[in-house]
Amino acid sequence: MSKRHARWVAAGIILLIIIALALPALRTWQEHRQARKERHWILKTAGELEQSASPSVEVKGDVDHHQWIVSDYLLFSNGWAAYKIHTTHQGDPIGDIALLRTSSGEYYSSKLHYCTGLRNMMRDKDPQWPEDANDFLDYYGRDQQWNLLSQDNRVWCVVTSARRRHLRSVKSLRVWIGSRDGATDSTQFENRYKITAGFISWKVRWNSNEQLDLTVFDYGRFTPYMYGHESYLQSNYIKTITFRRDKQTGRFTDSEK
Repeated sequence: MSKRHARWVAAGIILLIIIALALPALRTWQEHRQARKERHWILKTAGELEQSASPSVEVKGDVDHHQWIVSDYLLFSNGWAAYKIHTTHQGDPIGDIALLRTSSGEYYSSKLHYCTGLRNMMRDKDPQWPEDANDFLDYYGRDQQWNLLSQDNRVWCVVTSARRRHLRSVKSLRVWIGSRDGATDSTQFENRYKITAGFISWKVRWNSNEQLDLTVFDYGRFTPYMYGHESYLQSNYIKTITFRRDKQTGRFTDSEK
């Protein structure tokens, strides 16, 4: 091999090494960018839903075929919920996410694909009229994986994950806890966790605005996440992360178990 060819080979090897080293950093940057955009959409949309007035549409008489689901609203026999949907078809890195605000002021999010609306995954449910938001979440919305983002619009917990593959591998789970005031938000906790799983899912349980638990599950290697059920999730438990507010700093700290 001539010296010229040897230099080209050496340059090619160096270039491959640089690319191999840069790919993880690039992937981390992309995940961080996606998480920030998703969080921005959630907080911005929450501000829009906060302005939602009581719906003018009313449901009268017997309800069937999910007639209580109308554009932007779910109409219960006692109360209502306003919602916004974003899908992957909108062509930005945010992906699938839906936001729900109940008439009592709670905010929920779901990562399912609602391109045809919130009737998704209700085909096997009896067409009854939900009494209230809890009735909807416990029955119709049980398989839609709604997670409580904020109890009262004061403290928010936004969880994001890069869901590229169902194959078991190391994946990123990002947690942001903060507050929103108009168009601005303040961060009280932010961290990235590495989770080995096929397809990550989670449940957030709020004990108070000072403490919450994030339980992480694995949907498995080939199981589509949209068909998961609570009993299946519990059998694929990974870990629980608890977040507590420090009384002196006002920020949250985490501990795992």
